[in-house]
Amino acid sequence: MASAVFGPATFCAVTGGSRGLGRSIAVLLAGRLGQGSRLVLTGRSLQGLQETKRQVEEKSPNQLEVKLVTGDLEDSAAHAAHFCDIFADAQQGTFKNALMIHNAATLGDGTKKASEHSDPQILTKYYAANLTSVITLTSKFMKVMAEEDPDVRVLSYSPGPLDTDMLHTVRSCGNKGVEDLLTSMESSGMILSPADSAEHLLNLLEKDTFQSGDFLDIFNFKY
Repeated sequence: MASAVFGPATFCAVTGGSRGLGRSIAVLLAGRLGQGSRLVLTGRSLQGLQETKRQVEEKSPNQLEVKLVTGDLEDSAAHAAHFCDIFADAQQGTFKNALMIHNAATLGDGTKKASEHSDPQILTKYYAANLTSVITLTSKFMKVMAEEDPDVRVLSYSPGPLDTDMLHTVRSCGNKGVEDLLTSMESSGMILSPADSAEHLLNLLEKDTFQSGDFLDIFNFKY
């Protein structure tokens, strides 16, 4: 059943929707978004996005439109076309609400120390994916979906350390200190599942009591 917050026809875009937290968010949204909503999932892996779409439609058949947009956020030259695909046919007034979830991120080369990062092209790709794309995609979202700026609310959510492919990559970076820390966190039950963290995020959005601009950490509210 759609919630009071997500019940009206809603446009929602989730970056990094092909796996991990992004997939969990998308699947949980499927049970909340109301009739006539559109869920746009972006990512580099079409196969991963198709699997997410399958899970979404399995949970909410015929309830909402699911659109897949593939692209590499490390390629800043392709950002404009990529973002146009996300918002194609989505105009002000088409949907009652609009939600933009920035989830995509990259680790970069975790095996290198700060003194070893000397290739500007690699750094440019890293910041294109993790910073520039967030700024420019938000700008596009505001221009297309937001009729009035005062109605826009922003939440920065820290999902906690999650049992994802990204965490496994961090664990295998060759840094014993990091490996020991993650092992300790795992034994203490501090490594969370993506589904658990996604559920907590959507509950925060559903309660709708946060102040715009808030930074909320899952451990401050859950534990």
